[in-house]
Amino acid sequence: EKKVHAGKTVLGSHEGVWVQESLLTMVEPREVPTFVKNDTLRWLDISVRDQTLVAYRGKQPVYVTLVSTGSGGMGDPETTHSTPRGLFAIFSKHVSTKMSGDEIGSEYLIDDVPYVQYFHHGYALHGAFWHDNFGRVQSHGCVNLAPADAAWVFEFTGPEVPEGWHGRYVKGGGTPVLIRP
Repeated sequence: EKKVHAGKTVLGSHEGVWVQESLLTMVEPREVPTFVKNDTLRWLDISVRDQTLVAYRGKQPVYVTLVSTGSGGMGDPETTHSTPRGLFAIFSKHVSTKMSGDEIGSEYLIDDVPYVQYFHHGYALHGAFWHDNFGRVQSHGCVNLAPADAAWVFEFTGPEVPEGWHGRYVKGGGTPVLIRP
């Protein structure tokens, strides 16, 4: 429900909570891609423009959160800190790992980055405990998630990491990741 209160547009939730519309990020339904052939396929839909991630089971959205993609926005990932766009699949998952970059002027080294899921070369979805700027571009090209969201997505996606293992690599068959403009 939408109404105007004290000159501001507010939206009501099913729980009876009212929130100022300008403070919200609304995720509109997106066209389901043709690779989704059944109701059991788990896949991720990431929007660089909206800075959102939607987890789907078939055509049904099951989880929505804000992300921080590459600081280069819609630029070329080959020449800027942009997140690559296209259809990928998760091929490697790690409960935690060290991440580093040695590009002159933007060197970094972060130990114990949580819930890392590689989907294209060195690009990954992962938890980011060093900032809370989700919903805005921020990264060197990876898809940053709040740690709690990263944990949920890590458990949702394949390949599964067996109990007691620290990581897993597969050649084909990982969860599809669609990154749109």
